[in-house]
Amino acid sequence: MFEDALPEFRADWLLAGKRESTVDFYIDLLSRFASNSPEPNFEDARSWVACASTEPMRWKRAPTVGAFGRRSESIGDNDFPRWSHGSFQLVIALT
Repeated sequence: MFEDALPEFRADWLLAGKRESTVDFYIDLLSRFASNSPEPNFEDARSWVACASTEPMRWKRAPTVGAFGRRSESIGDNDFPRWSHGSFQLVIALT
């Protein structure tokens, strides 16, 4: 379950000097995603981004998945493969 990696994601984010409020928001979104998709795949992520009730929330969900996927890939964790942020841009544009 990728939820186990969220504390490490937060720690890495902060060590990189990035904003705490951003990573806390991302973790909140990812926790919500995990509650619906404990073993996510690309289709789950795409559906989750697309089903947001507003366009601004779709624009927030896409980079959340992208940031977590990049981090996952950078440490060699295959539990949450990186999915191109551009794919999520397309989902947002089509919804």
